[in-house]
Amino acid sequence: EAVDPAQEKVLSAVEDLRNRCSDTGRSNEEVVAALKMCVLYTENIAANPAEPKFRRIKASNKAFAAKIGALPGADEIMLAIGFEAEKEGEETFFTLPEAKASQLTAEIAALKSSIAYGSAVSADTLGQIVTSGTGEEEEPQFEEVYHLSSQMEGHQGDVRGVCVTQDGRLVTAS
Repeated sequence: EAVDPAQEKVLSAVEDLRNRCSDTGRSNEEVVAALKMCVLYTENIAANPAEPKFRRIKASNKAFAAKIGALPGADEIMLAIGFEAEKEGEETFFTLPEAKASQLTAEIAALKSSIAYGSAVSADTLGQIVTSGTGEEEEPQFEEVYHLSSQMEGHQGDVRGVCVTQDGRLVTAS
């Protein structure tokens, strides 16, 4: 089954955000909080597509700057959703064109599925979870995994997990 290109674009940006945050020591909880804020923005826009105040976000807005803008790769999430970055003097704004405002279903779905996955990952489950399936299930399908560990010289800040699933697939994470 084909994946909606708009949804795929957002999912790719979310994966990049997760990787950048992991590489810079940011927590999964920060990523989930940013994604929840993106859902709030997009749902407000979808409910009020003709209202310009919902379609324009000031990058220095306190909530945006703290939850989304502070994360590496956050701009790419906004661009993947369909926002355009605009500079006015020293200020950056993310503006969603009115024509796009009523067409956010795929983007919202991608954000919500990313939140569901991110919410399932916690300090207790990190390193224990591998999901499988088509991605259309209501709940992620968890498989048993084996824990392997090693110390990678020169890569102390980059933790990687490797596991083999019951069907023989090799899955990695960083």
